[in-house]
Amino acid sequence: MNIPSLLYIPDIDHHRIDRRSWLRLFMGFTMVLIMTGCLIDPQPFDLKTRPPDSFTLSGSMPLPDKWWEAFDDPVLNRMIETALTDNFSLLATWDRLRQAEAIAVRERAQRFPGLNATNTSSRSRDSESNQTDRVGIGLQMAYELDLWGRVRANTSAAYFDVQASQADLTVAAITLSAEIAKTWYSLLEQQGQLSLLENQIFTNEQVLKLVTLRFRQGVASAADVLRQRQLVEQTRGDTRDVRAQIETLSHQLAVLLGQPPKSVDIPRDNALIQLPPLPSTGLPGELIHRRPDVQAIFYQIQAADARVAAAIADRFPRIDLAGALTTNLSSTLAGGAFARTPAGLFASWLATVSAQIVLPIIDGGARRAEVDRTKAVLSEVLHNYEATILQAFQEVENSLIREAQQREKAASLEEQFQLATQVIQRLRARYIHGGTAYLDVLNALSSQQGLERQILTARRTLIDFRVDLAKALAGGWYMTTPEIRELTISTG
Repeated sequence: MNIPSLLYIPDIDHHRIDRRSWLRLFMGFTMVLIMTGCLIDPQPFDLKTRPPDSFTLSGSMPLPDKWWEAFDDPVLNRMIETALTDNFSLLATWDRLRQAEAIAVRERAQRFPGLNATNTSSRSRDSESNQTDRVGIGLQMAYELDLWGRVRANTSAAYFDVQASQADLTVAAITLSAEIAKTWYSLLEQQGQLSLLENQIFTNEQVLKLVTLRFRQGVASAADVLRQRQLVEQTRGDTRDVRAQIETLSHQLAVLLGQPPKSVDIPRDNALIQLPPLPSTGLPGELIHRRPDVQAIFYQIQAADARVAAAIADRFPRIDLAGALTTNLSSTLAGGAFARTPAGLFASWLATVSAQIVLPIIDGGARRAEVDRTKAVLSEVLHNYEATILQAFQEVENSLIREAQQREKAASLEEQFQLATQVIQRLRARYIHGGTAYLDVLNALSSQQGLERQILTARRTLIDFRVDLAKALAGGWYMTTPEIRELTISTG
């Protein structure tokens, strides 16, 4: 089978320029474009924010990458691990990561030639009833010669978008874990409050029996009995509020775990944990590289910078290369000769190669405006980056000072409770022997019971501040799942 040359070049002798002249002219122009194309690259940037030398306080124990493991709470560990796979808001964040990956793959595909197969067929009939059938198949190739780096910049931007989405996923996971921890310990506090209230109801009922007995003996007044009954009913009313809060927190915890309310068996016999030692806060400069929210905006800066380069490159000429390889067969015989001799379809081939230069001339300032827009986006992200860094430092310092002050407050409440206990013991003994008025006993009893409940709330608040500190320091780990494939995109 005789196959002609794969390169078809039309006759251009009438232009009095031979093929070598055209080739030299094209290669020279291409080299100029390649040499100048390296000018459009992302530019370095400088930050105004400088991290402080150290934080106000710091412990000695390093914080685990999965910060909640520092609390040594098996129930909390199980709940967070469940939420990391079942929470629907977090799953939606996974979906956003998948979208970013798909976009990156799509952008990367622009760096390679596109190849398509074609098939054409037609049938025509003239006035003499002669039928002509035509069929053709071929391959078409298209490729943009990325001299200015526009395609490369768009690919890089999409790649950095993936990295930013991955960091955003870690931010969402850390935020979710902190919310679960706070909800869990709030639930434990309310369970403890309920236990305290039940004990206080028992104590108040015993005091009521004592006051009632003294009333019958003519020693106490009816007002004393009524006041003590009021205290009993007030304490019972508080238990109703606490029971409602327990149910509300249980529902909230179930939803955070990706389950309907009342569908999760919440443990009822746990107590608030004892806090581990203060973790090491490290250096502020290390925090910038550790926190995923800072990393996310850093990648957003890289993406925005690459899009500036792409917008600038879009203002320069674009060279599109195209090629085609086709073969055709036609027949005017009845029934179509090509149907009986399909080999004839491949007996003759035509190959064409073309190059097209697209030079923007007048666009109403659209490309210039796009450059300005991308530069403004870059400036915005840079400012957000510095604001996020400052906020990171602030969150650590705030958590440290709040925990320190709350620890002192909790110690003060403990001391007040011990004193109140001594007061109520002495007043109760004096009351039995008629040495003091009932109102003194009532005030002391109310104060002691209120302090007992405040201590429990103070302990839970102290845990909350430690969770805030862990959240402010957390980072250094990435979520992985077999459903998310690893994406590697060259940015060079």
